[in-house]
Amino acid sequence: MKTKIFVLTGLFLLIYNASATNYYISNNGNDNNNGHSKQSAWKTIAKVNATALYAGDSVLFQRGGTWREELLIQYSGTEQSYIVYSAYGTGHKPRILGSDRSDAWTEIQSNIWQSTSVLAAPRQRTGNATTNHPASIFFGEKDGSITWGNMENIHLNSEGAPTDICECTRDNGFALLDKEHDWCWEANHIYVFSTQNPAERYDFIEVPQRVSAIKMESHNAQQYIKIENLELMFALKYGFDGGWPMAYEKRGLQIKYCHIGYMGTKGAASAIGLQVWHSDMLIQGNDIHDCGRRNISYNVYADTRTSSLVFENVVFDGNNLHNGYHTTGVDIYGGYSDEFRNFVIKNNYIWDNPEDDPANQPNDFTSMGTYLASGNATFDGFKVYNNVFSFIKQKHIVADNLKNSFVVNNTFYGMNLRAGGSGYRAMISVSADPENFVIDNNIFYGNVKDEYVLSAVTFSDDSHLGTSMNNNLFYQEDPSQRIVTINVSGNSYRMAQWEEYKSGTGWDADSPAPSNPLFMNAPDDLSLSPNSPAINAAVYYPEITTDILGIRRNPTPCIGAYEYNGLSGMRDTDNNTDLFVIYPNPTNGIIGFAGKSNKWIENITILDITGKTILERTDMHQNQVIDISDFEKGMYIVKLKTGKETIAVKIVKE
Repeated sequence: MKTKIFVLTGLFLLIYNASATNYYISNNGNDNNNGHSKQSAWKTIAKVNATALYAGDSVLFQRGGTWREELLIQYSGTEQSYIVYSAYGTGHKPRILGSDRSDAWTEIQSNIWQSTSVLAAPRQRTGNATTNHPASIFFGEKDGSITWGNMENIHLNSEGAPTDICECTRDNGFALLDKEHDWCWEANHIYVFSTQNPAERYDFIEVPQRVSAIKMESHNAQQYIKIENLELMFALKYGFDGGWPMAYEKRGLQIKYCHIGYMGTKGAASAIGLQVWHSDMLIQGNDIHDCGRRNISYNVYADTRTSSLVFENVVFDGNNLHNGYHTTGVDIYGGYSDEFRNFVIKNNYIWDNPEDDPANQPNDFTSMGTYLASGNATFDGFKVYNNVFSFIKQKHIVADNLKNSFVVNNTFYGMNLRAGGSGYRAMISVSADPENFVIDNNIFYGNVKDEYVLSAVTFSDDSHLGTSMNNNLFYQEDPSQRIVTINVSGNSYRMAQWEEYKSGTGWDADSPAPSNPLFMNAPDDLSLSPNSPAINAAVYYPEITTDILGIRRNPTPCIGAYEYNGLSGMRDTDNNTDLFVIYPNPTNGIIGFAGKSNKWIENITILDITGKTILERTDMHQNQVIDISDFEKGMYIVKLKTGKETIAVKIVKE
């Protein structure tokens, strides 16, 4: 219980809270403890959920621990003193899982195994005409990777998304189990196909059981909350659920340096890494992937209200967003006549796996990179810059009806060539009636041959009338593909029509002619090589002072997400460093990390040439930097630990 201190001075009574309390949670703790120290830690999330929290309090989970409970956020902090949910100790991020697992299995037919554990059906509900919100199960492979379970193509909606799980008797599921990762459910048991005991074949099989890993209490979503350094996985619908209904304005939410993934099932109506709708919000440095609907959703609906609201001052910064099945990056939608203003999407890696094959894999889906659709709302002051988009399956950015907004200094690289769909792709798709919408300083690199039509930028309706473009660098591997398409006029421009395009539209007057951007080592390293035509070819934006790695922009900056400073990354190709680039190398002090992998950097160690450890950091993310300005000049070894792999790279401090 909080202590209150009363001080009577003259005619004034001063009241203030005692210092904030830290509560420690450990798998080795005891809920009968007071939770105020590592030595007297609590054990369960249930204890946290039953405890009143106050502004400035922190709930700290021990690293390396796992909790299979839903964390409820029921109390608000203040603008000056957030309530914090974070980690303590060393090792892997604390895991809050929405799943249970079976560690023992019984073979009931040839290659069909029943879970010994009792497990509820992995769905939120039953008997709903639209969807029961089913979830997949997840197989932990021996190499450290995770594979989505396969539900046969039954109970599909008009989009081809599953609306229910496969039940073994009702759906003749046993007859359908004929290959690895096939599964069905019956009478509180999971059944899987496996040619050997699943306990030996896999490290684990996770079965979603809870709707969310973390949930804000509905009907009164909390304010001024910070969540950081946690791992949220394997829930039925949400890694983080920001509460319901969206009928009022709430402020103050920070989610930083978390690892979030494997939610719901692919293409589901609601399977989301972060469902958020606060103003004054920061989403930073997270690794979010493999969420069946949206990795990040800022979709605001108005089911229970009749008045408009304002949502403002929202930043998505330095996240690694990948492996999407509807929206891979950030999905923002206004379902009512609300005002959305001052939204920033910067310094993010947004990518899909080019080997993903949604056209030929059951329950797989194409995905947008970032989806900005105003719907019935007004979107004003959206800024998208210093992002890298690669191998997206449909459109890299959908920009619908944006006002006073820009897409600047991004690098767009390639499409997933295996995606099915309508046969038409775009890197930026502009629609509706934008006003003062600017597309400047971007690199567009197209890799599509004749599988389908690709246009770097496509305009629907009269959206070209409210848009301007300049200082962009276009390149298509196939010169028959388009750089800009204006659908309403039927005009499509290819690289060979560059002069005609400029004179016909008045756009890109100061842009270099279409040519290969000459990346350092595409697609793994999309920074610029010394002869790139993107170098010093952009226009300077005062608010964009650094690039995606934190390197200062030159007065005449480079086109794309990366600034060129005369230095390049160094790789040890025998040690899997195609996953990451350390840049710049050599360095005068600041080093950053870039890559396109779902490998999370769990630990970074810097050693001198004698093998002595000079610096160690845990839970780094790809956009974070380390300052080694105080190091002596010379050579150092940087070791990056990513799960079961350790990568070593030599760097030089000048």
